[in-house]
Amino acid sequence: MRQPRRMSADWPTPLSGLRRSTRPWGDVLHLERAQAFVVPTRGRTGRVVVDEVQLEVGGRRFQAVTAYASRLNPALLPPFLERFSRILRESLANRFESPAEVRRLVVVERASPSLLDACRRERVGVLDLTGTVSLDFPEVVIRVKGERRVQRRLRVSPYSGLGVRVIRSLLTTLAEPPTLNELRSQMHASYSSVWSVIAGLERDGLVTRRRAGPLWVVDPRALLSQWRERGLAPIREGFYCPKTSAQALLAGLATLRASRADAVFTYRSALADGEVTVAGLPHGLWSTASTDLIVRAFELRPTGPTNFYVLREPVEQRGFDATVATRTLGALPIVSAPQLVVDLHHAGDRAREQAAAVADTWWKALPPRPLND
Repeated sequence: MRQPRRMSADWPTPLSGLRRSTRPWGDVLHLERAQAFVVPTRGRTGRVVVDEVQLEVGGRRFQAVTAYASRLNPALLPPFLERFSRILRESLANRFESPAEVRRLVVVERASPSLLDACRRERVGVLDLTGTVSLDFPEVVIRVKGERRVQRRLRVSPYSGLGVRVIRSLLTTLAEPPTLNELRSQMHASYSSVWSVIAGLERDGLVTRRRAGPLWVVDPRALLSQWRERGLAPIREGFYCPKTSAQALLAGLATLRASRADAVFTYRSALADGEVTVAGLPHGLWSTASTDLIVRAFELRPTGPTNFYVLREPVEQRGFDATVATRTLGALPIVSAPQLVVDLHHAGDRAREQAAAVADTWWKALPPRPLND
């Protein structure tokens, strides 16, 4: 196992919020973080964050190491502790004079009674963000039931991946908002994943719903603003395109579709002549085609003034399908107005002025919200 990376003393970890939750206990329990470490390991994230802490209980001080799991149940505890112990043996052993005496603490969002029982049997301390403490060491036993309310971490971010698809759908169906089940069917996603996105948007005060009823966007402009500011920027590759007329773009699109690839236009290509307020905007294309195919279809060149961008979704934003066009400009498939605002915003510079103009036009053209009483 590779060596851990030592972080600064104020590097944020879940312990930062946990220390605030211990204040009601006064002198009973005191936590002091000595060092934070990022330990390279196998798994989805490729790393584990641990904290070395000084734990003071009833006047006695203990060296301890904390590991974090947002959700943990008794069935997952054995492999979790095995990995935790391996980190102590292989990566952090040289940090302590007596590694065998180092206490193990598990930090979770909310500890269930069954998890607390399982950890007591393993002689592992448990702390959670509600204020619960369960320590069962040979020298001291302490059990405190936490009462603080903690918002659970959402499984899916509302502003990336599936969340972006949900937001785009909500902003383009304002006149006839879908129900949660209709949205799940449209997204081809699980109910729990779509629910998690909607729960996050509800938490931010952007969406409201009733049981089995439609999903109402409280403030479309605010929702678009959050997507624009918190969404991930696309990966862009710039080229020079010698032919940018509508006919030339349609010819290139036909070449892509002949190869069973699809595409939708953005930036200047998605604006009518009367909508352009900023000169010199480049053309843009979202596509499922390979870059080589796009280069051949539109006769793109790597040299010359950049006036054409190929946009790709970020790796972190898998599942985001921008190639689904919701409108056309003449015969040209183009992104929806909200998507165009976000694309132009991420393009930076004066394109943001054009984004503001598109957003303003879109907002003024919105239909009045139907009564939902």
